[in-house]
Amino acid sequence: MRALIVLSLLIQVLSIPPPPHVDPHPVTCDEKGVQEASQAAEKQIAVYHHHGYKYRLTNTASSKLQKKDDTECEFHLELVLEETDCHVVNPKPLEECQLRQMHETKVVSNCNVTLTIVNGKTFAIKYSCHSEPASAEELVKVCPDCPSLLSLTDPKGLESIKEAMKKFHAETNETNYWKMLEVGRISTQYMFQGQSYFAQFAIVETTCLRQDNPEESKCKMLGKEEVRFGFCTSTLLGDGEITVDCDLYEAQVLYCTLQQLIHPGGHTEDHVGPPGKPDGPPKLPHGPPKLPHGPPGHHDGHPPVLKESSEHHHPRVCGMPPFRDNKIHPIRSFPPPFMRPGFKGCHHHHTIPPTNGESHEGIVGGAGPRHV
Repeated sequence: MRALIVLSLLIQVLSIPPPPHVDPHPVTCDEKGVQEASQAAEKQIAVYHHHGYKYRLTNTASSKLQKKDDTECEFHLELVLEETDCHVVNPKPLEECQLRQMHETKVVSNCNVTLTIVNGKTFAIKYSCHSEPASAEELVKVCPDCPSLLSLTDPKGLESIKEAMKKFHAETNETNYWKMLEVGRISTQYMFQGQSYFAQFAIVETTCLRQDNPEESKCKMLGKEEVRFGFCTSTLLGDGEITVDCDLYEAQVLYCTLQQLIHPGGHTEDHVGPPGKPDGPPKLPHGPPKLPHGPPGHHDGHPPVLKESSEHHHPRVCGMPPFRDNKIHPIRSFPPPFMRPGFKGCHHHHTIPPTNGESHEGIVGGAGPRHV
């Protein structure tokens, strides 16, 4: 029975159209194509990265070209990407997003990338990335008094977000009720008012009316054609004073390559993979990608909810370690575990904890999809 379920899921994955080609320029199968290949990798990593903040390419550390013929080749690249200040729900073009500075706890991701190029187009990508924030020692040298990052599930930090959402709804003129979609960052600093908390988080518009003071768990996000997203920053000072500032974005089409594969309660989550080669995996249908019901990380109309217990819910994916102690959203490896040869399916209650540097290449199986 389990084998039939896994086979059914794989058939569903293979039936989902791929994302559009995102190559900024045709990639030539020679040493002159390294820059274009690096840019193509940056764009495709952005397509598959759907939590936290956008990453920008800052350096090609090394490259190796493996030619098959004049029009087909593979590039093996070592790339350095850095986190920007744009959350993935922000429609701003990647090149306009600003890189984080050291005093903001800079995050660097070192990626090993393999690109398959056919006739100048990128037809397959595989990568593993080691994402890591600047160390406390580095930060102290630059800014001894700067805020320090906390876990994305820090209870006091989440409580500050809850209070910020109350203030947002009390001050906004929005008709509909908004709810938190995902925590981006939480940091803290001791100030003369006491211990203060600083948060960044994404929000989503729901079907509930703000003035009805709805029960949040019953509010579903609007339909994919009209749903809006936003990004907020908040500060909770030690004396209890709270401020919140939110940018709300117009309804937009977001190509989401990670939906739900297996979730408690019958939700499903799918990955979109690159088209296969004639001598490789089955090809995916051509054409525009199937549009999801929401942005990266959504829950099929039910985005993560900040409960009264201050427990934060992150989307989970089969074979991926929990977000329990993460301070950042790392770039996850691609293809995901369940699309790799030899994958035997998801196994519940077998958690592989993340490493200090948030690198997760080589993990198969692992914890089953569940909230943490």
